Amino acid sequence: MKMNKRPLPLATICNYEKRIDPTSDCQRSPAWSRKQKQLLLDTILREYDIPKMYWRAVKRPDGIEYEVVDGQQKLRTIWEF
Repeated sequence: MKMNKRPLPLATICNYEKRIDPTSDCQRSPAWSRKQKQLLLDTILREYDIPKMYWRAVKRPDGIEYEVVDGQQKLRTIWEF
């Protein structure tokens, strides 16, 4: 398995929204409360480290290039705000 470890700017993560499927079979339904989302955004704005997100590269006919393995709640929060 090839891993690509690199930090991504927030703008890049936002631009990837149409290329990432956060609803892969291994993911639960969205579960974070508004308070949890606010805490993540506060952490990001203060430039603290956040836990890693893991995506699996896929080739799908619908244009999806990645499926989320871990980090769905973080991604959805970033995309929502």
